[in-house]
Amino acid sequence: MKKTVQELAVLLGGTVIGKGDAVIEDVKGLAEAGLQDITFAVDPYTEYLPQVHAGAVIVEKEVPAGDNTLVVVENPRLAFSQLLVLFHPRQSVTPGIHPTAIIDGSASIGEDVAIMPYAVIGKNVEIGKGSTIYPYVFLGDNVKIGKGSVLYPGAVIHENCVLGKNAVIRAHAVIGGEGFGFATEKGKHTR
Repeated sequence: MKKTVQELAVLLGGTVIGKGDAVIEDVKGLAEAGLQDITFAVDPYTEYLPQVHAGAVIVEKEVPAGDNTLVVVENPRLAFSQLLVLFHPRQSVTPGIHPTAIIDGSASIGEDVAIMPYAVIGKNVEIGKGSTIYPYVFLGDNVKIGKGSVLYPGAVIHENCVLGKNAVIRAHAVIGGEGFGFATEKGKHTR
């Protein structure tokens, strides 16, 4: 995707200071941004802008910026997140259950749920409407997943855990695992 700095400023409700006709092809972090990229900076990092060589930098006020074009907005972090979605839209997920998923017959699956390959769903699990279960997720017995939740690949939710609506569990996270270690008395270990 290619957009001019001015087009992006209009989208963000911002003001351009510099080259509005510069073409932007991607969003990157402050240290990685090049001439075809847009990034953002908030205090105290704005003092480093003269050393940055980005196509444009989103800021909340005019600051010394070397040869960088600025896009001044109210909330640079929010503006940057909007551009992340524009340049890198989230993967589209189609509801349905992949044939390699292993789902206990007692599980309750809400409407518009996507369960991807090799997910394992235990007994009496409830998955709320519109949730997404990525590959290799494990849901132990009696787990409840609130509507609109997303569990990324390899997440493990141990038995009896309850996640509220719109929960986001990142890849390989473990919820409900034993976290307190063992108590030892007379050579015997107790969980």
